[in-house]
Amino acid sequence: MEISAWDVYFVMQMDGFIKFFSTISIIMVIYGIFNFMHALDCREKQKNEASLFFANRGKVVILIAIFLYFCAVVIPDTKTLASMKILPIISKSEFVNETLSKEAKELYDLTKQTIIDNIKEKEDYKKTS
Repeated sequence: MEISAWDVYFVMQMDGFIKFFSTISIIMVIYGIFNFMHALDCREKQKNEASLFFANRGKVVILIAIFLYFCAVVIPDTKTLASMKILPIISKSEFVNETLSKEAKELYDLTKQTIIDNIKEKEDYKKTS
């Protein structure tokens, strides 16, 4: 399985989607509150039909805002989605399984040999002094 350019693009844009849904939901909550306030104002002026209209519209707007905020909470952020979709593909790739493990073993052997050489040099230095 390969990683397409669109996969990377959508993974990197997830934080933007979350911000978008959060912002729209906050704006809609404010708009819904203004609808409820206008409905109360119409009720005081004995305009029952307008009051009912603005109250119902306020309820719908608030429900949509709650749904959008729920979407913003449920959508995974960039780090989570990258670890869910892209990291397994990379970890199963041929490069990681073969080439990287060989290079890591060579690096480990080189480091081990350097440490052993340093220990021998220190032991030789202690014997001569």
